[in-house]
Amino acid sequence: YITLGIKDEEPHKREYKNLEEIVYLDKYWENYR
Repeated sequence: YITLGIKDEEPHKREYKNLEEIVYLDKYWENYR
């Protein structure tokens, strides 16, 4: 998992947030192409 180094959050929440960001970026790049 990619983590942003936010120390006040639980690791699984951090990982989930990053997964959402990755999905968002994938959709963005699909639209961009």
